Amino acid sequence: MGFYWPSRTIRELADLPRAERRRVWRLCYRQLLKDRRTRRALLLCGGCGGLGALVGSMFGLGSWGAGIGGGIGGAVFGQVATQQACLHIRRELELRRNESTIGSGQQGDADGRLLRRRR
Repeated sequence: MGFYWPSRTIRELADLPRAERRRVWRLCYRQLLKDRRTRRALLLCGGCGGLGALVGSMFGLGSWGAGIGGGIGGAVFGQVATQQACLHIRRELELRRNESTIGSGQQGDADGRLLRRRR
């Protein structure tokens, strides 16, 4: 699993113009809280922050422990959320390709390549 930082490093969005990439990302990112994995990762993020606060108070680190635990949990959440967003992005782009090929009278396959109609 690779680490994703900006949206242009996501393979599915790399070829899109910036405005379109941003629009597709926002559309798909909104769907994430409906996803079970993403909700679990968000709970894990909060749990890591709480555990970090507990461990930090035991060793006299105070809120530093919560910050470190929350940072670790946030990194995990970010990666899980991005991975799930990629699934939604692929689905959205495939729908767009199919809509554009329907208008042109041609059919697209699963990879978005155009198939020629047999006559």
